[in-house]
Amino acid sequence: MDKRYQVFISSTFQDLKGARQEVSQALLRAECFPAGMELFPAADEEQFEFIKQVIDQSDYYIVISAGRYGSIHPEKGLSYTELEYDYAAETGKPVIRLLHKDPFKKLAGEFIEQSDDGREMLRTFREKLSKGTMVNFWEDPKELGQLVVFGLMDARKRKPAIGWVRADGRATPEAERDVAELKQRIAELELEIERNKKSIVDFDKEIAEMSEEITLQIISYGRDAYGGRKEISRSMDKIILGDFCMEICIAILKNFTEWRIKSHLGNTLPTKLKYEEEGDQGIAFLSEDFMERILRRLESLGFVISSAAESSGTMRNTYQIWELTKDARRWVSGVAAQS
Repeated sequence: MDKRYQVFISSTFQDLKGARQEVSQALLRAECFPAGMELFPAADEEQFEFIKQVIDQSDYYIVISAGRYGSIHPEKGLSYTELEYDYAAETGKPVIRLLHKDPFKKLAGEFIEQSDDGREMLRTFREKLSKGTMVNFWEDPKELGQLVVFGLMDARKRKPAIGWVRADGRATPEAERDVAELKQRIAELELEIERNKKSIVDFDKEIAEMSEEITLQIISYGRDAYGGRKEISRSMDKIILGDFCMEICIAILKNFTEWRIKSHLGNTLPTKLKYEEEGDQGIAFLSEDFMERILRRLESLGFVISSAAESSGTMRNTYQIWELTKDARRWVSGVAAQS
């Protein structure tokens, strides 16, 4: 498919007319469309908004810098040329930079800034341009044609652009159908992403609103003097309900059973309260009724779902299985990965 590319040319105007002409001719020979502000040499704010639209429509961006800094935006304090460059860079447009080798020594008169402020702003702008990739230096405008061709070849390899195709050279019906299907799939994925974002925001909000302090009810089992197990009731230090619910969700994400969740949270929450009896460290469990209340609250908010299961063996008992909802699993996975 034969493609042509639109290339925006940015520079100061009066002092670089010859340079812009060399670049434009080189682009035409390379079968590209030059785009620039030859029809608008006097920059102003209204025209700058139009310039940004032309940059958006272009595939590549060329900035030519010599001895003049250019007209300055009354509010932003930067030249329109620098603002154009900043906009192109911020929007990810592939940029080809063409800098004069030594304007402060080689140029004079109307081709160089006369004021100290103007020269300093030009130096600062040149430093910014020099830090980018695809930088070429020139001294004679006649060098620019070859530099542009090489720069454009390099830019096309580094960052292939969409380009333009003649109407009679468009893709086959099959290819157009494939493109339409891909566009539909992209639209579906974008819609799913938006739904996911909404879900994440809702979950964050629900957790944040659980700001009250609670005292965890636990049962600690230790050993008596004869080695038997005895039950000791204790209360854990206070904790924020939202933090506690987040710990439960992470435990469910790890496929912990309800029994293991009660044991895990009873022993590993931030306060790490330990129960000791006659030198032996006990095992802490969250009480069953307390866990049930919290899990039911998470279920009502759409964090978890429950189902009944039956144990195997001769003694068949029914127990609850808790799982995260699809959206909550995605959200909790993101939170766990960041922690």
